[in-house]
Amino acid sequence: MHRNIVHCLLTLAAILWLSVGAQAQDDGTQAPDTVIATQADAGSDAAIARRLQAILSEIAGMEAVEVSVADGVVRLSGSVVSPDMADSAAAIARRIEGVVVVENTIEGETAVLPRLQPVMDRLNGRLNEFVRFLPLLALGLLVFALFWIAGGIVMRRERLFERLSPNPFIADMWRQVVFLGFVMTGGLIAADVMGATALIGSLLGAAGLVGLAIGFAVRDTIENYIATILLSLRQPFAAMDFVAIEGTEGTVARLSSRATILITADGNHVRIPNATVFKAVIVNYTRNPERRLEFKVGVDAALDLSGVIATAQRALAAMDGILADPPPLAVVEELGDFAVIVSVSAWIDQGATDFVKARGEAIRRVKEAFDAAGIAMPVPTYTVLKPGSVEGAKQTATVRQPSPVAITEDAPPVDTTPDRVAEEKAEEERKGADNLLSENAAQE
Repeated sequence: MHRNIVHCLLTLAAILWLSVGAQAQDDGTQAPDTVIATQADAGSDAAIARRLQAILSEIAGMEAVEVSVADGVVRLSGSVVSPDMADSAAAIARRIEGVVVVENTIEGETAVLPRLQPVMDRLNGRLNEFVRFLPLLALGLLVFALFWIAGGIVMRRERLFERLSPNPFIADMWRQVVFLGFVMTGGLIAADVMGATALIGSLLGAAGLVGLAIGFAVRDTIENYIATILLSLRQPFAAMDFVAIEGTEGTVARLSSRATILITADGNHVRIPNATVFKAVIVNYTRNPERRLEFKVGVDAALDLSGVIATAQRALAAMDGILADPPPLAVVEELGDFAVIVSVSAWIDQGATDFVKARGEAIRRVKEAFDAAGIAMPVPTYTVLKPGSVEGAKQTATVRQPSPVAITEDAPPVDTTPDRVAEEKAEEERKGADNLLSENAAQE
């Protein structure tokens, strides 16, 4: 380690010695930046003055600058439009050979007309350039207009786009894309004719940044738009289907470019964003015409459960609208604190029987069948402890409600046909409105 330290110190000393020696050599041989002559030359001063005056007279705005030279000292006087021009004149004077010092006494012009004159000259020059550019501008606009008209003609050919996609939303999207392609092509050709391709490149770059910022700002809208496209291509439901979406049940009226419209059973108009519909769990009750109804009933734990099950099944089997295959089913589901819970279920055809009406009628028929068979509903039982009684001695008291009277007369038949009110309102919603649901589209 000590040897390495000694080597480092020797190397550092050698570098310092070489740098000092090089600096001493430069100090002895290099001449100063400027050398002032010992004698003045009137001819040289006049040549400097003529050269500098000629240069300044060729620069717009510096024509009024006066130059005088004595013994290499340049004095600038007069007036210019802006202080920047005065600094520029002094910088030019310092670059001329033989100039020792520059005294800048140029003043800024305060009069209005002289200051406006350069502006008017620039405006006049730009106006002349615009007049010369007018023929190219007219030709470019003509090319752009022709492509615009051609794109509009192609876009109005609806049958062409219907062949590309039977879905109206996708067909309309293709129309917009084709029209935009015509417009962009016309704009690029027009820019090339006018010689503004560099401007188009700058605009496209700026448009990319702006588009990125807008994309982050409206990402929810873009997500909803993409969801609409996907729902149009692969439809999870058809018009007039009864579905449940995000806890909302209703009849599907139509699919718009922004939302799915449902008509609930109580006639409410519900709009669900398509992005939500696309990501949601959808229950379609119409896709399968057969649907199972189910309800639970509690019976006394002291009863014969086999007889309870048979009574419930017979009551549902005799009901109109209940399918024989699969047959009605009753099973013991659980043992409660005061009762045995029996689950009763049956299948119906939704095309001929209303689900809500059938379920209500099924509950009524099972209840009446239980009453007729003497099957009592559960009655709470309580244990009463008397104060001061011997430890462990308990007396129980059962609080029972009066048994209901069995119904002997047959009740009038209940109408269980499907309720079409919500479907009629959904049909009214579909009339005269855009609907992206198509019978020809693929179904999921």
